[in-house]
Amino acid sequence: MIAPHDTAIVIPSDSPWKMWACYEHQVTFEAGKPPEVIMVGVTKMCDVYRMAECRLNSEWQRIFAKGGHVMVRIIATGDDKPEMMRWAATHMRSLDKIPRCNLHGVSTRGYARPIRCENTGEVFASQKEACDALGIHQSAMSRHLGGGLGKVNDMVFRYVSTVVD
Repeated sequence: MIAPHDTAIVIPSDSPWKMWACYEHQVTFEAGKPPEVIMVGVTKMCDVYRMAECRLNSEWQRIFAKGGHVMVRIIATGDDKPEMMRWAATHMRSLDKIPRCNLHGVSTRGYARPIRCENTGEVFASQKEACDALGIHQSAMSRHLGGGLGKVNDMVFRYVSTVVD
């Protein structure tokens, strides 16, 4: 399905991976009502549509457990992450209510996410456990899971979804 949109974002052509973006996700929960902002965040511009940080948020996963559409709105771009973080905080305070995914589903403690080897189907409790068991260097695994490497030791790994109904 093709859906035309009128959008323009200016980024430097020599180093687009250095550009940061402040974004918001909006969802229409009831037909005929305006969309609700459910999340405000900051990420590298090239990662905005990968939604990696959203998949870490259990509230975001709960909302989209059965699929659906999310409207992504870029609020600001820049090459300074702290500046984008301040921009996001200011934008969030300007909203009528704090977006539900910024209130719920955010882990403030470190935690391990289970990963699955797509080649064998084996599930590991953490990236470290998989690396130790398979003799893979953790930096290579991190780059692979972050999208920087297509394969690691000729294997493909994915985070296991932990969607809660």
